[in-house]
Amino acid sequence: MKKRTVMEVMKRTVGKFSSQIALKSKIDGNWKEITWLDYYNQIRTTARGFMALGLEKGDAISILGDNCPQWFISDMAAIFAGGIPGGIYATNSPEQCQYITGHSQATIVVVENTEQLLKFKQIRQNLPGQMKMMWTWWNSISGYRTMMPTTGDIKQVICR
Repeated sequence: MKKRTVMEVMKRTVGKFSSQIALKSKIDGNWKEITWLDYYNQIRTTARGFMALGLEKGDAISILGDNCPQWFISDMAAIFAGGIPGGIYATNSPEQCQYITGHSQATIVVVENTEQLLKFKQIRQNLPGQMKMMWTWWNSISGYRTMMPTTGDIKQVICR
């Protein structure tokens, strides 16, 4: 049996099922669907974003949030960009987030919302020189992201 990478398997799946539904999530009471092709394109866009932030092969990325399409997109994007994704439970305390992020030496942290972002604002000074960027998401289906550099400035960008 031939060994395949995650990227090869994903590309093959997209080739076969591009217009079929890959992911569904409920947003504001309405079901939103993402096709395999859209899922793949969002993964590639996010992976390019991680690389633009300086992610290098073998760097760790921590993902803090609930089970949703953006979590899976971030996870797969880390792999596509050569990184190593690691999940952090949304219920973890700031101290637990610090331990996990510090132990993995994550260079990028992806957080779901302001509540999760605040955990990292509390511990950022205890993770010197590690994190290049913290990235929050909302309404990812439309392509909008909020990025927060470790300097503390928050800016809105569009990743399409």
